[in-house]
Amino acid sequence: MKIQQYKADIFINNPDPKIRGVLFYGTDHGLVNERAKIFIHTILKGNLDPFKYTCLDARKIKEDPIKLADEFSTLSLVSGTRVVKITDCDDSLTKIISNSIDKLHSEIMVVFISSDLGPRSSLRKLFEVSNAVLSLPCYNDDPVSIKKIAEQAFNNANLRILPDALDWLVAHSGADRALSRNEIEKLILYKISSDNNVINIDDTVSSVGDTASFDFDDLVFSMAAGNRYILKRAFDRIITEGHSPISIVSFASRHLMRLLKVRGDSEELSTEDAIKKLKPAVFFKRMDQFKAQVKVWKPKLILRALEILSEVELKAKSS
Repeated sequence: MKIQQYKADIFINNPDPKIRGVLFYGTDHGLVNERAKIFIHTILKGNLDPFKYTCLDARKIKEDPIKLADEFSTLSLVSGTRVVKITDCDDSLTKIISNSIDKLHSEIMVVFISSDLGPRSSLRKLFEVSNAVLSLPCYNDDPVSIKKIAEQAFNNANLRILPDALDWLVAHSGADRALSRNEIEKLILYKISSDNNVINIDDTVSSVGDTASFDFDDLVFSMAAGNRYILKRAFDRIITEGHSPISIVSFASRHLMRLLKVRGDSEELSTEDAIKKLKPAVFFKRMDQFKAQVKVWKPKLILRALEILSEVELKAKSS
C-alpha cells in the first residue's frame, strides 16, 4: 500500500491496525526521521521500553538475513505491540524482506528507514503492492507547510510572530524539516527570555543568522543571474552539508516559479506591486537582484528552464 504525502501526518497519528510495517523514505531526511519518531511514539504510546523497542542497522540484516525473520516473530516480554526499527534500508534488502514479510506477527510493527527511492526501486514497489505493509513518502516541505509548523511552534511557546517576520523565516528555513525546526527552535530560545512575546523581523534576522538557507539563496539567485562562481561555491557548500540534489532542484524550481508569477501578474500590475503579492515575501536585501531577474527572464525562457529542472529531478529520483 502507499500513503499519499498529504495523508501522511494523519496516518502516523492514527495508523491502520492491519498494517504491520511502514517504509519511511524521501528526499527530506529530517521529515523521514520526524515522522518515524511520531509513528513509533504513537504505536508504543510514548513508552520506549527496551523490551518493546529494538533498533537495527540494515547492515546487520544483510550479514545475517535470518535475523530479520527472528525479529519479525519475536514478541515483547511485556504486553502490547513490539516495534522493530531498521535504518539505512535500500534495494539490497528487498529479497530478504520479501522472504520474511509473511512471518510478521500481529503484535510486531516494523519501521523501515530509507533515503529517497525512485519509482523503479524494488523495495518501494514491494511495500506499495503489499496489503500488510505500506510506503510513506517524505518529500521537502513547501512554504505553506513550513509556515504551519512555525505558527504551531510559536503558539505552543506563547509567542506571536509578525507577518513580515514569518515570511522571512519561511523563505530562509530551507526545505528540510529538521533544518526548519532547528531554525524555529533557535528563534524561540532567542525570544523566550525577552519580556516581549512578539517576534519581529529584526528578531528573526538576528536569530537565524548565516545558515544553509543563505547558501540556497546564493544558489538560486546566482543561477538566475548566470554567476557561475557563486553558483558553484553555494552548490559545493550545500552538498557538503548533506542536502540532497533533489532539494537543490526544488529550490531552483521554486525561484523560477516566483519569477514566472511576477511576469504574469505584471501584465495587470506594476512589477513592484506584483512582487509584493509573493508569499513568502522577497527578502529586502535581495529585492534589487530579484527585480533585475524579473526583467531578464522572459516567460518562454522560464518555462524551458523548468522543463530542464523537471527532467533532472526525474533522473535523480530514478537513479
